[in-house]
Amino acid sequence: MAHKPTAHDLSRRHFLRRASLALGASALAPAFVTGCSAGDGSTPEDPAGREDVIEGRDTAPGDDTAPGPDTTASPDVDAPAPKPRVALISDTHVIDSYYVGPENSPLDTESILHANERFAAMVERLSTLRVGIDAVFQLGDIIHRYPFDTLDEFGVRESAIDEAAEGHRAIGVPYHACLGNHDYSFRRFPREATHELFAEKMGIPPYSGVDLHGFRFLMMNNFLGDSHDIEGDAFDTLVGTFGVEQLEWMDAQLAEGLPTFVMTHFPVAMCNREEAPGLGFRSLLARHGENILAVFGGHWHRWLVRGRRGGEPPSIVMGSTRYSADAAILMELDPASQTATFLNEDAWVLASHETRPWEG
Repeated sequence: MAHKPTAHDLSRRHFLRRASLALGASALAPAFVTGCSAGDGSTPEDPAGREDVIEGRDTAPGDDTAPGPDTTASPDVDAPAPKPRVALISDTHVIDSYYVGPENSPLDTESILHANERFAAMVERLSTLRVGIDAVFQLGDIIHRYPFDTLDEFGVRESAIDEAAEGHRAIGVPYHACLGNHDYSFRRFPREATHELFAEKMGIPPYSGVDLHGFRFLMMNNFLGDSHDIEGDAFDTLVGTFGVEQLEWMDAQLAEGLPTFVMTHFPVAMCNREEAPGLGFRSLLARHGENILAVFGGHWHRWLVRGRRGGEPPSIVMGSTRYSADAAILMELDPASQTATFLNEDAWVLASHETRPWEG
């Protein structure tokens, strides 16, 4: 019997068609120039339950009303129930028809021209996994660039943020996200304007947390401190700071002792600053290291893994879907043992933009 299309199927197909059209519209960029691959001058230091939303700021994260993928199978009383799974993606860098290049290097220009195509492939992959996922976590740089000079234009003209919102919804499960540096435009819009835009378009707050199957996921924002206050003396786009209010919130969330995953756009190595006596991102990681299972970052567009060190939990820097349609982490949660397993770790090519094909 033919499968009757659902609203989710139709939305996903519509997004895939639109993504291919957007790629074609952006393929006329000018010639290449050279530069650094991180896009902003920063480089790596070393080449079963419902969700309970923990409110961080202003709005609830993600689109928790979206239907999940159909994982119904013939009943088998002897088969154990599959363990819950989640996926992580990062640095999608969605563009729109207003995009004009080039980027800082031939590799970066090539990758941005394929960013929408690869994001669409990831949407298709995650929405059709053999064992469905319960949530998607996005580590930032959702979009690549702001095409407009006023917020009002975002309300009347479609742009990359609309494309990104449709794609994330088309996966068919709740999504939760950090904001990346490309999701802001620090010299053109105040940070509050970005927060308003992403809350309205995608339901993403500045920072947030969610509890799922006995695990806690914290989506942090490393752009709320003084290093990204353009009018302050400490403005430095290569340093991640969080602000005292957010760090105190993080401290309280971790103090509850749940097995926790911490996510932020900048890798840990870029978030070194103490922002008040005894209060800094890395000092909190060390203080609560025993119940933090891992810290995830993006931004560098390449895979890097650092083990537990000096009290800090293990950290993983993710590859980017902009460079590879396979760049994702598929993670299986075990609520009984409060542990997690990476199901596609063999696909991560360390110190590289590359991700090998994987099955899930």
